[in-house]
Amino acid sequence: MSEPNPSGAVSGPTPTSVAVIVVTVALLALLAWYLNPRRPDYKPAPLDPPSAVCRNPGREFVPTNLTAIPDPDLDRLPADKKMAAIRRLNTTACTCGCQLSVVYCPGLNPACETSKQMLGKIVSEAAEKTAQAPGKK
Repeated sequence: MSEPNPSGAVSGPTPTSVAVIVVTVALLALLAWYLNPRRPDYKPAPLDPPSAVCRNPGREFVPTNLTAIPDPDLDRLPADKKMAAIRRLNTTACTCGCQLSVVYCPGLNPACETSKQMLGKIVSEAAEKTAQAPGKK
């Protein structure tokens, strides 16, 4: 068992030691806050100015999930190449400045030639890969 305290003092932390601990923790928190720099929300500048056909809506690019694409016809591609082309068309942003996917931009902006060119290029690349695939062994 413990012996009684003959001096009659209360055991435990003193108010001074508690104050030192509180001040130390506060200073450490202040130092951590000071050392954590604010990260500015910079966005990269566009490489090309937006075209006159497609206005820049000021939104971020969000991929789409369209599976039925009327033009060009993707049925001539094998199933795996067709799905890869559809995935690429949905996840590639149109470079006209509208921040829409290559496949979605012509639906909203029928006069946009940029999206039509990109759409044709992606489909022709998928068709070329299909044509090259049987020759490889």
